[in-house]
Amino acid sequence: MSDEFDFAKSWLKKFSTHLDDILGEEARKEIMHDYEPISDKSSLKERAEWTQKAIKKLDEIASSKQGKEIMNKCGCILWGKLFEPLKEKFKETGDIDEVLKMKHEITVQLHERAFKGEINWDVDEQTLELVKNNPLIESGIRKGNKIYIKKVPFASTEYNKTNDQQKKRFYYCHCPNVRGSIEIGFDISPTFCHCGGGYYRIFWENVLGKPVEVEMVKSIINGDDSCEFIVHLPENLMNKDIDTK
Repeated sequence: MSDEFDFAKSWLKKFSTHLDDILGEEARKEIMHDYEPISDKSSLKERAEWTQKAIKKLDEIASSKQGKEIMNKCGCILWGKLFEPLKEKFKETGDIDEVLKMKHEITVQLHERAFKGEINWDVDEQTLELVKNNPLIESGIRKGNKIYIKKVPFASTEYNKTNDQQKKRFYYCHCPNVRGSIEIGFDISPTFCHCGGGYYRIFWENVLGKPVEVEMVKSIINGDDSCEFIVHLPENLMNKDIDTK
């Protein structure tokens, strides 16, 4: 019988690999310290405490550019057959707006399936309507050579039920390491949230076949009520001139 997939251990392996690649073995050992006990079975508090120490040490050793690059590379990946048409649409048209239109359609489809219980995401009716009516949420809106994106709440049912701002931040956040820090009320460096930016970076680099830069604008760690990012598109990306206003 094969071992069950452990997200925490998988993420730590990625983190360790990219620390080695960018900072070297000695820095990796200093930053990782005692990570062996951390797994999906660890409490949110244990994961948050470990993350706080590791990212604090990363900030001390690495430049801000290096820290961002390491965390970007640790971003989760949502890709697969469903999104392959986006790559083909861009190759065909060179039109980011057409790609964004298709991405919004796919994003709505996924959230409709989640609402029906076909996908294991927590999507209530209020959040489904938000995703349908506001492409900024997860899909993205282009202004000039930038795509603006706002994350959807992670646990939308509980998020929409409560008016408590700390609980809202807890239910909004997608990362168990960060949720633990909100729950017990201590700080993790916002450097960590470049991991969330890496999710969008990896996604758009898959679509475009070119490197992109992702800017973190808001994050739950910083005390904001949402997580928002800007994808900076490469120069001369599209086959036709784009509106740069």
